[in-house]
Order: sequence, then C-alpha cells, then structure tokens
Amino acid sequence: MNIKQLRAFLVVAQERQITAAAKRLYTTQPPLSYQMKQLEKEVGAQLFIRNAHGINLTEAGKTFLHYAQQIVNLDRQARDELKQEEGGVIGQINLGLISSAGSLIPNSAIRSLTKNYPKLNFSITEANTFQLLD
Repeated sequence: MNIKQLRAFLVVAQERQITAAAKRLYTTQPPLSYQMKQLEKEVGAQLFIRNAHGINLTEAGKTFLHYAQQIVNLDRQARDELKQEEGGVIGQINLGLISSAGSLIPNSAIRSLTKNYPKLNFSITEANTFQLLD
C-alpha cells in the first residue's frame, strides 16, 4: 500500500463511482479498478460493494477511510513542514553568549524575528568563550 493508492481510494470513496473517480485522477477506469482490488487484497478486507449504480463503502471500507484520510493528512503535513524547514521558516537557532552579553537578549531584533517566524525556537547557552567554542 502506498500514498498514491490511499489518495485514489479517497477519491473513489468520495465519488462513489470508478469512472468519475478515474476522471478526477486523470486515469482510466480499468487501472483504477485494478488498483482498488489490489488494495482490498493487501488490507485483507472488502472495502467496496459494487452495484449497477456505483460503489458504496462496506463497514471495513468506512473504517479504512478514516485511517486513509489520517495517513494522507500526515503525509501532507510532513511535506509542508519539511518545505518550511528547508526554507528557514521553522527550526532552531542556537545562541552562545558570554555572561556579560546576557543583557542583550531579548532585544527588538529577536522579538521581530519571532513575531514573523513563530515556529523558530531558540536555544541559548551562557558560558565562557572557550566553553562556547567547544
């Protein structure tokens, strides 16, 4: 099972019809049907009831829907957070200060930085110069 399958499952569950779901996913009906059958095989449960009017979720399908949505959301959150981290929007800044510089923190520059980037964290260490260099 992979994220692509889970996303396809979510679209099929929303559309309740393979053909409509295939259009939304920019694919055709046969590969999507096969993908859903493979997913059912992998999870070991029938997820859909297929009938002439479309598709309905079984009780197992409804349970799986909940978990599939959580997994897809976590994937999106992880990607967003990594993108923010790479862009310098979130992360940690380590500051080493000698005791005589302790009164310089906090200051207006740091307040402005934390206001504009609320997901930045600061780790402040106070020590002598040699300890800070180590």
